[in-house]
Amino acid sequence: MNPFSGSPQPAQTSRSSAIRTSTNTVVLLLLLAVQAGLAISGCGGPRTTISIDAVQVRKHRWYVDDVKTKVWVVGELQNTGEVAVEGVEVHVTLHDSHGSIRGTNMVVVEDLKAGESCVFHLGVTRQGGTATVTVELKQPEEPD
Repeated sequence: MNPFSGSPQPAQTSRSSAIRTSTNTVVLLLLLAVQAGLAISGCGGPRTTISIDAVQVRKHRWYVDDVKTKVWVVGELQNTGEVAVEGVEVHVTLHDSHGSIRGTNMVVVEDLKAGESCVFHLGVTRQGGTATVTVELKQPEEPD
């Protein structure tokens, strides 16, 4: 009996299977590396947004300073979205008991991370009595 005359199929099959498994592993690792590179470079989808739709004023309070010339407004914003918001304008308006505007001011809050809350503190110069304070969020305008 010739030891070299047997069918070489089992050895070739296991070698082919090992090569296929090794190739599949290399391809999988390359795909993972490409996906990680795209995510790091920002091509994996938006990481920030300019939309303020997911930003909410959770609460706010106001008080008049000791010399009664300024109203201070303290509040909390929360980004309820899944991506960071580049910026949001917080506009505060003072109204007297007749609804007339008695002062305005605004502040820009930048880089509000997904799920993050932050506090804003804003002073508004009074021009007459203050009965109510409104807080409104606006989209920052694009620079010219």
